[in-house]
Amino acid sequence: GADDFLTKPVNKRVFSARLKAWLRMHLALSGKRATHSTNGDIVLDEDKLAAFVSDKEVSLQRKEFEIMQLLLSKPRKVFSREEIKENVWVEVQNVRNRTIDVHIRNLRGKLGSRYIKSYKGIGYSYEG
Repeated sequence: GADDFLTKPVNKRVFSARLKAWLRMHLALSGKRATHSTNGDIVLDEDKLAAFVSDKEVSLQRKEFEIMQLLLSKPRKVFSREEIKENVWVEVQNVRNRTIDVHIRNLRGKLGSRYIKSYKGIGYSYEG
């Protein structure tokens, strides 16, 4: 009846990532996740994987949606690329910084550049 397993020696980062994935999956199955997240002008709809910017619907890819969810969870907090990797690409270990940069660029193109601020050499934040 196991959902997952870890081999010894246990890597703390892998354990943390798997635990977050397990929690996310089980909370989704139990229906405890919110279908809408709101912050300022942006409303995220988890059922449609869409963002509404000033009442205009914008379709997002899964990873773009997850990045936006993370940024909206703590507005004005600067998330490092490493934090974004750990929270969005849970099972994947070798995500490159450029991958995150491309997703951020796509989000800016879809939502508008004023919402996501870059901090050179550090990361990104939602500035709504």
